[in-house]
Order: sequence, then C-alpha cells, then structure tokens
Amino acid sequence: MELATINILYITGEPEVARQLETSLAAVRSATSSAAQYRVLHEPALSGVSRRLEQGGVEVILLDLALPSGDGDEALGRLRAEYPALPLVVVAPPGDEARATRAIQHGAHDYLPHGQLDGELIARVLRYALERHRLQEMLRQLSLTDDLTGTYNRRGFLTLAEHHVKLLPRTRGLLLVVARVEDLNLLGSGSDGRDRERLLLGAAEVLNATFRASDIIARVEDDEFAVLALDSSADVIEIFGPRLQQNVEARNAAAGGPKLTLTVGMLPAEPRQRISVHELLARAHRVRFEAARKRAF
Repeated sequence: MELATINILYITGEPEVARQLETSLAAVRSATSSAAQYRVLHEPALSGVSRRLEQGGVEVILLDLALPSGDGDEALGRLRAEYPALPLVVVAPPGDEARATRAIQHGAHDYLPHGQLDGELIARVLRYALERHRLQEMLRQLSLTDDLTGTYNRRGFLTLAEHHVKLLPRTRGLLLVVARVEDLNLLGSGSDGRDRERLLLGAAEVLNATFRASDIIARVEDDEFAVLALDSSADVIEIFGPRLQQNVEARNAAAGGPKLTLTVGMLPAEPRQRISVHELLARAHRVRFEAARKRAF
C-alpha cells in the first residue's frame, strides 16, 4: 500500500540543512518499508510563510528559532496565532533548553536540537507531533464546540482566547467581535423552532464567510456569537465591518424565512495592552449595545 506524503514546511535560513534533512528522511523510508514519505519545503524567512501556507498541502511546520533575522521567537507566536490547525515543531540552538521549553509553553508541539536532525529522530518527533495534534483536535471537538453550529462554544472560546491574549505582545494585536442575533427570542417551538435554528446556522455561516480560517468563532450565548480575529491591527475593522454587512445582506437575499439581523460590537486590543478576555468581552458588549441603539445589520 502506498503511503501518503507528509509535507514539512521548514523555516530556516540554512537551505543546505533543509536538503540534508530531506535526504535523511528519505534514507529512513528506504530502510523501513512502513515509514511515511516526507517532503521538505524550504522557506528562508517568515515573510514568505503566509503565501506558501495559503497554497495548502502542508501537514506540519518545522521552525528554526535561530533565524538570521533573529525573530524566531516572534515567528513562533505569529505562526501559532495564525495557523493553530497545524502542528509545529521548533529547532532550538544547541544547549538552549530554556528557549526550547519556552517554545513548548507557547504552543510548539515538540522541539529538536539544532545539529541533530538525523532522519530517525526527526521522523519520530514529527510522527508524535502529528498524532498529539490529532488527539488534541479530537478532544477539542468533543468538548469545546457547539452542537448546532459547529463553532466553538463558550468554554472553547474562553480557553483559546485566554491563550491568544497571553501572546498579544508578540502579535500586531487582536480584534474581538461580538454579534447578537436579534429577535431570536420571538421564535418558539415547531416551525418557529426550525426558523430559530436556521437563523443561528445562518449567523455562523456569515461569520465563517467574513473572517479567516485562523480566527476563533464561537457561539458564546444562546443568541450571541464572538469572534477573535488573530494578529489583527485596529484598521481591520474597516475590512471586516463592510464584509460582514455584505454577507448578511447576501444571506438574506438568498435564504427564505425570517431575515437575519445582527447587532455587532468590534473592539481592537493593542499589542502592549494589558487586559483579560472577560474585560475584552465586557467592553465589546458595551460597543455592541451602543451600536444597537443606532442601527443593526
């Protein structure tokens, strides 16, 4: 049986090391018929990572903390914030166990010492990282998601948001969005109950279409959703606001039944800002309340 190829995005300033790694992994596969096939995709700097990941096909990220630009630790924070769905393993400078430990505390699945990237070791670490990530995702899906909409539930949102608020100083900022589905309480059981579900599902679809796959979308109350847009500066409000309105209007034009109406509050958090998730939510609710007094969309 032919085994699938696992694509590794290796972010390092040493292209020769990336080539050697692929050779070592190929040797492991040749020696062990049951070993997976690995393909190493080299990216020399963080600036090219988004473009490469948007092309798809990457199963795991390998990050060299000793990037020539010196921003390996910052790169880790940004990658975990923007691409939480991908397992990430770091390569730490020799003898720097403290740095490797910090990397794991900030979201890396495992680490490898620089200069010891032999095929068997990296294959084992990658295999364990992929399996650990798969199990984490399965547990998260079981306990942290909303049964109706498939978005995160309140517990899931708070769990993930607290993690990203801790990483706030390493990012460009965060944007918290709260969106209330209006008039939901007027719909009861029977056919009204089905309309109620359609509105909630419509709200979830609109939010998923508006925000990025890396953003955290959750149904945090019976009639309310929250979105945490990761690594986002305050000016993204000018992008997400009109896009959300357009998507609500498109949904209402295409769907039958009651029209979806959302009242929305958007609150940015700056990188140097010290604030808790609960305080962010409270402030965003105040912004939403003021917006509801003026208009809804």
